[in-house]
Amino acid sequence: MKIAIFYENFLEGIGKEGRPEKETLAELKNFGLNRVYMSYQTMAEREAELTALLEELQLGIEGYYWFYDFGHHPEDESWKNLIDMAERTGAGSVLIVPGMVTEQKPQERQRCLENMAFVLKRAVDYGKNKGIVVTMEDFDGLDAPYCCVDGLKWFLDHVDGLKCGFDTGNFIIDGENELEALDVFIDRIFAVHLKDRAKQPHRPMDKAKYGRDGHAVYAAPVGSGYIRIKEIIDRLKSFKYEGTWIIELFDYSDMLEGLRQSIEWVMLNG
Repeated sequence: MKIAIFYENFLEGIGKEGRPEKETLAELKNFGLNRVYMSYQTMAEREAELTALLEELQLGIEGYYWFYDFGHHPEDESWKNLIDMAERTGAGSVLIVPGMVTEQKPQERQRCLENMAFVLKRAVDYGKNKGIVVTMEDFDGLDAPYCCVDGLKWFLDHVDGLKCGFDTGNFIIDGENELEALDVFIDRIFAVHLKDRAKQPHRPMDKAKYGRDGHAVYAAPVGSGYIRIKEIIDRLKSFKYEGTWIIELFDYSDMLEGLRQSIEWVMLNG
């Protein structure tokens, strides 16, 4: 079983508790962790150091993600750095967040979408030549035109070779059902972000996100919230999904304990 964590979640946790990076990462490995997933910036700032650390602990790099504004800047080619990093460090995929759209006029919104699709097509082709899969997710921002099923499907339909990074806890932001969303994308999923949600904070300092209808959602360790993650995992396994389960826990205040609980739950249910 391949289990990864967002490295930014881990860094936040050790920063709050003053824990050493190597020893704490080794502890999570003992619980079942075997891969990490991180932002382009995190690796770019410490590439030599982090690659050496991960090699020493025998932890693989699942992939990288980063944020862009292709809708307004289709000339941007910095995505090549993301894909080159993945090739150089042995990661198999990248996740591109192509930008937000605040324009209200249909013609302007459509222009932004087409600009995003144009760049994503180039990125997919570039990645294919380097053996790197380019993915896109249901991002949990209401200004992301792909925060919903129809929006994400539009991009997957318009960009040949683009794969889905399925986030279990993000469709709820637009009021959509995560199991129904899974049925739409199940044959295009390359990686799965396991994100659970709670209606009330587990800890006093947990931060809320707000859905389109104004309701608050909170982060929760995987398996402890109301997102039907076990059903999602079972459906994916029946569909012969063999990818990584990537644990995501942004906005949770007891981060290291939340990661440990999540890894243990996935080990039992994944």
